[in-house]
Amino acid sequence: ALVLKILLFDEIDENINSKLAVEICLNLRNIFKDKIILYITHNEKVKLLFNKKYIIKNGVISINQ
Repeated sequence: ALVLKILLFDEIDENINSKLAVEICLNLRNIFKDKIILYITHNEKVKLLFNKKYIIKNGVISINQ
């Protein structure tokens, strides 16, 4: 049986500074190496940590790799 391990983090870095947001994101990636992480953020520095970016704009999803 196929078991997907997906974690969703929805703007958990919304009210913290960029340095701490990056640190939290890196820690999550280290802890959950074997999982798919969907990380929703507006933080430009955090966005740079991911190799695939899905952008939702006006109801349209696009991929930015």
